Amino acid sequence: MLLNLHSYYSLRYGTLSLSDLISGMLIGGYDTGVLTDINNSSGSLDFIKLGREAGLNILAGMEFRNGDELCFVAIAKNEVGFREINEYRTKLNMEERPVQDRSPGFQHVFVIYPFTKIGTFQLRDFEYIGIRPGERTKAQLLGHKLLDRCVIMAPVSFRKADYTLHRQLRAIDNNLLISQLDVHQVASEDEMFVPKAKLMRFYSDLPQVLANTNRLLGQCPFDFDFGSVKNKATFTGNRYNDKQLLHKYCMDGFQRRYGKNDRIATERIQRELEIIENLRFSSYFLITDDICRYARGRNSHS
Repeated sequence: MLLNLHSYYSLRYGTLSLSDLISGMLIGGYDTGVLTDINNSSGSLDFIKLGREAGLNILAGMEFRNGDELCFVAIAKNEVGFREINEYRTKLNMEERPVQDRSPGFQHVFVIYPFTKIGTFQLRDFEYIGIRPGERTKAQLLGHKLLDRCVIMAPVSFRKADYTLHRQLRAIDNNLLISQLDVHQVASEDEMFVPKAKLMRFYSDLPQVLANTNRLLGQCPFDFDFGSVKNKATFTGNRYNDKQLLHKYCMDGFQRRYGKNDRIATERIQRELEIIENLRFSSYFLITDDICRYARGRNSHS
């Protein structure tokens, strides 16, 4: 039910650790929450692990911002959606481009825009408008058709006692004195945990919004596999060829540095290669070398 959780990975904004968020959900009676840190997903996998251990349904996403401006919140429907979100953020970072007002055409991601964008454009099937607790009265004036595209947006960013810390972080981020912060540069004071029963009462006059939120969460079977190893098992396709290729690379470098007739160095390198192979690390060295070659090649073209 919590679609917009911020941890302290939301740099200079959130104050809560991943464990704090788990505790807050348990105390508040929540069973589902989405970690949507600002412009990064650094804490997502650890949060999912912690949530599983606590018996919670944890989902992953990201909040996209340009500075102080909230553009949209993206929630992964599944692992493919999580990759889509991160690829989009990486593309923006590499191209040094700002977030667009409109999300890209995600295939496995839900997008939630702030209430201020309502009516700005025709919403696609995967797009919704978030209604914050303080926007409930305005939302009641919307027609049935628009309400059917709205969900609960009750962000959590800090404890009540940490609001001053949040303001200090925002001042640092904007290089201002706390007294100079504008209202749009800080979070609303209500961005904290409230009991689930209380949150439901807030939206009791908006049953469509409650139903939409539950339906959205029900379409997110996020089941990240932490058990299997995702790294390549071999570099060439089999261990024998990996061993031979690593030996070739080593001997090429060996001859450049020591020549062909250094018996002591030859014995040492043969012993080191044997240890590497016995530990099944040949592929690790080859993959690392491949990454380094690629990086050096990119640098030469810059």
